[in-house]
Amino acid sequence: MAPKLARRGDDQSTDKPFAWQSREFLRKLCIGMEVGFQVDYTLSPRGLEFGTVFLDDKNVAFWIVAKGWTKLCTMHHFKDGEGSR
Repeated sequence: MAPKLARRGDDQSTDKPFAWQSREFLRKLCIGMEVGFQVDYTLSPRGLEFGTVFLDDKNVAFWIVAKGWTKLCTMHHFKDGEGSR
């Protein structure tokens, strides 16, 4: 789970710390590169799909967690509403 950027047009919303830097790291890592994507599971009934992105056969999620730009998220975050926008 990456830090959230503020929603546009929402005066009450603010960026979480390091949200912009996290986004820019991922953007610079992947922009212009050919990536692979695999759907791992779908969260019903909302139909949200979760998957894995690969860059040069490396799991992008592992890469950005190892660099400290995201954190691991378990399913209880979504049940408690923490993972939803």
